[in-house]
Amino acid sequence: MKKRFPTAFFMDSKAPKRRGRIVGLPFKEDVIITTDKWGIPRIKAANESDLYMAQGYIHASERLWQMESIRRFASGTLSEIAGEKFLELDHFARLAGFPEVCRRAVTGLSEDTKTQAEAYLSGINEFIRTHQNRLPLEFRSIGLKPAPWTLDDVTANLVVNSWYLQTNYLEEILAIRTRKKLSREQWDALIPGMRAFEDENLPEDTYFENFRELNIGKFLPAAYSFYKEFKLICGASNNWVTSDGPGGKPLVANDPHLGIQVPQIWFACGLECPGTEILGVGMPGFPGIIIGRTPTVAWGFTNVMTDIVDLFVLRINPETKTCIVNGEETALIVRKEIYILPDGGKETRTVYESPHGPLITEIEPDTDSAVALKWYGTMPGEKMNDRTGEGILAFSKVKIVSDLKKYGSYLATIGQNIVAGDTEGNILWQATGSIPIRRGYSGRLPADGSADHDWIGFVPYEEMPCSENPAEKYIATANHRTVPPDSKVMPTWSWAQPWRIWRIR
Repeated sequence: MKKRFPTAFFMDSKAPKRRGRIVGLPFKEDVIITTDKWGIPRIKAANESDLYMAQGYIHASERLWQMESIRRFASGTLSEIAGEKFLELDHFARLAGFPEVCRRAVTGLSEDTKTQAEAYLSGINEFIRTHQNRLPLEFRSIGLKPAPWTLDDVTANLVVNSWYLQTNYLEEILAIRTRKKLSREQWDALIPGMRAFEDENLPEDTYFENFRELNIGKFLPAAYSFYKEFKLICGASNNWVTSDGPGGKPLVANDPHLGIQVPQIWFACGLECPGTEILGVGMPGFPGIIIGRTPTVAWGFTNVMTDIVDLFVLRINPETKTCIVNGEETALIVRKEIYILPDGGKETRTVYESPHGPLITEIEPDTDSAVALKWYGTMPGEKMNDRTGEGILAFSKVKIVSDLKKYGSYLATIGQNIVAGDTEGNILWQATGSIPIRRGYSGRLPADGSADHDWIGFVPYEEMPCSENPAEKYIATANHRTVPPDSKVMPTWSWAQPWRIWRIR
């Protein structure tokens, strides 16, 4: 008797057309993929391994070039295929520690979650293997055969979006450069998050003069290039939930505007197997659903706007390659980053690491100052308990809003306002992410790196802003200030203006 191998069947295909079978994947049992009238694939499997394998295959079949671009940006290897134009962007990614955050995110996966991610990988890699002569046009136009995907690649989209969702450091630089050029009224109108500097213990004016004169040089163009190439048109997100919806049940709404681009950031999909039933949107390159609903819970995200990037102005000795921190001279750690170009050539860049992070200014003979960058990616790995991927994959299991609150605690590197409702009538708002606890400074401006200023930990999750079943019977967020001005926990000073939340209310 001829042996029958499990396959995936495409049924009821509409737009985009998907017909026939996926043959060759190591499915344990048959997988059925239907496509609704909106072109959204619904994957139904008998087990989680087959489910995520099929999702990986579908993502690769429709978004492989997008996925390749993101993983190369996160690893600092875009210039390998796109040339010198992307060297600064690659150097920015490595300087900011993107590859290290990807590796760290993998270590935060449990064995069960890692198994799900590996199944997803196998779906991507099977598509690549079986389409070497039918790759998307972008690959064929430059003669690129994509390398097999690894677990580090799977976490790339999470890391890129962690950085993508914050811009506070750009406001800090703008504030310093314009401090003496604007009136107080102009300042407050232009940079409202930077008000009330009278309360700051600011360094002397020469500190600001030094910063203004520093050559941020190659870093800032690359940082702006990141926003130009990847963020494009800035977005603004809103979500709300009311406990008094149709039939007296909660109603959840969410419009996460993460910029306009083609293809879009999100990929809508339905996933179903024993123990899992979820419909919503995820990101190509990562398994599961990030925003969506199960049969009993629905939720949406907006950006908390958490300030997770700080700049430190250091006193340095350009001859000895040392810096002064807390009155002590400390040697800068030197590392080399090597970039491969399409013609096989190589370019080497030198990175200087300080106790506050890598220097983002050049060390020049005639200056005694430099600026260091501190964020999640430049911190020692042992100080971050990053289980973001674990939390997102666990969303498929939620049954009530308190489950989301639990798994939200895993989202160490993504600061989001989760707003949710369940069929039992409960509604929830929970802020996630890691808010730095700063010693000796607020983070509103670049800090004096020579003084006793640093991150000393993160706000405990149980102290993060949240609300459950409020008397108003609704909760809404719109990137606005969600805590009172005198709050013990202040995620950022760079809130969005309140016009959208006023309209929602």
